[in-house]
Amino acid sequence: MKHKPTLHTLVLVRHASAASAGADGSDASRPLSPQGLHEAQALGRFLGRIKLRVDAVICSPAERAARTAQAVVEAAGLHVKPKAVDAAYNASAPALLELVRQAPASARRLMLVAHFPGVADLASLLCAQGGTLSLACPAATLAVITAELGSWHALQPQAGVLQWLLPVALLEP
Repeated sequence: MKHKPTLHTLVLVRHASAASAGADGSDASRPLSPQGLHEAQALGRFLGRIKLRVDAVICSPAERAARTAQAVVEAAGLHVKPKAVDAAYNASAPALLELVRQAPASARRLMLVAHFPGVADLASLLCAQGGTLSLACPAATLAVITAELGSWHALQPQAGVLQWLLPVALLEP
């Protein structure tokens, strides 16, 4: 079934600052640092102030990414539950693109919370000729990308328009 092209919005988030080690010593269990929790909440408050809503949130199952997603959602006042997807953990841009393509058709505004360099590389893949855009993407950075699509399944490299890139440092005094 063909869908009429509509504006789809992808909100990419690099997880906020994390502790150097998790409770069990694994990378996946690294929690947000106190500063990271503050960063994630600042991103969420900003999204709430500008009334940017999302229909679905996908995140890496890593503790720091899942907690970033939850803190952003709560601080923004969003009524969605982040869904942790194993394939998002330290995923490459092509793997993240495939996750986005699998998003529900009803989710025209999607948030993806994942890791560097995958998040920055996905923004480049979607918005630059040949994926050649080099983006500074410190912890707790938002990238908003739009594309005219029939569905997320149709998302292709170079199909997006980078609307803005916002590191959390620009939100804090």
